[in-house]
Amino acid sequence: MRCFPSISVIFPLMLCFVIIRVMLIVDCIKTFNEYDRLGQTVWSISALSIALRENHAALRKTIERLCGAGILARISRGLYLFALTSRGRDQVLGEIIAMLRPGEYCFESLESAAQKWNLVSQTPLGALTVMTTGRRGRFETPYGTVEFTHTDAPVGEVLRNTVPRDGFIPIATKEYTAHHLKRCGRTTELAEAQSTNWEE
Repeated sequence: MRCFPSISVIFPLMLCFVIIRVMLIVDCIKTFNEYDRLGQTVWSISALSIALRENHAALRKTIERLCGAGILARISRGLYLFALTSRGRDQVLGEIIAMLRPGEYCFESLESAAQKWNLVSQTPLGALTVMTTGRRGRFETPYGTVEFTHTDAPVGEVLRNTVPRDGFIPIATKEYTAHHLKRCGRTTELAEAQSTNWEE
């Protein structure tokens, strides 16, 4: 006849296990909050490994738990966002863009820039449209869709035709935005766009 542990034995063990998991999650939140105050909200696998001091299977399980608890949000393969960040939307989006296209020059153009410059009458589909010297792609984030379109333009040309912004990626000038819209064939409804005044 088998003897099974009584409830009086099992319950304290389960409670202890739950408490340990909660404490681990609380410690993770404290760690992420410290980095968040320093300006790091987006995490690669290697950065998570260093911050959480875990590797391989243990790290994968921790990431799964943190995503399940709503503490981390997956942006793309191997890239995660601290979902409880206190930073502003533009700051976080700027970091997301930089992490998705590291080492590449990125700036807002096409439809989302055209809307800001009042070049289009229709409302865009809600994506932040970004020109990049890197690969094209489309990513869903907790802050909206980010759509990358590749450009072969020299960096010097890009710098002459973009406007810097505090805490966010630069935006193409009104004329440069119109140039991209026409060149990419993205829209024909331009509101008196002057696409000839950008500098090569």
